Amino acid sequence: MTPLEVVKSFYTILSSDNGMAALDLVAPAISWTEMFPGYAGAYTGPEAVRQNLFEPLGQDWGPFVISPELFVVEGANVVAFGTYSGTYKKTGKSMVAPFVHRWEVIEGKATTMRQYTDTALVQTART
Repeated sequence: MTPLEVVKSFYTILSSDNGMAALDLVAPAISWTEMFPGYAGAYTGPEAVRQNLFEPLGQDWGPFVISPELFVVEGANVVAFGTYSGTYKKTGKSMVAPFVHRWEVIEGKATTMRQYTDTALVQTART
């Protein structure tokens, strides 16, 4: 698969009933940088991403939707522009926030992912 196909497949799988299977598209030593309030950090490997990001997001938000809208590709790099939306269960508040994800894909596996988002919009739903 091309880098674009890998990234698009990641989002498609992530939004399915078996969303955790999206982690099959990441390298064993993926470097994942997250700035989403409550889950921010630098994680290495799919297990760390699952435990520190995907599982808590699924428990804390419902529903939580990641909607990529535009992709820009240069070589192994793919940049996805899109929108997050969701309701924080503890407060009942909803949010919509833009995101940018910068991916690097080598030999069919995502090796890095760096996330950018409007953290203030997300934090407003959490408080």
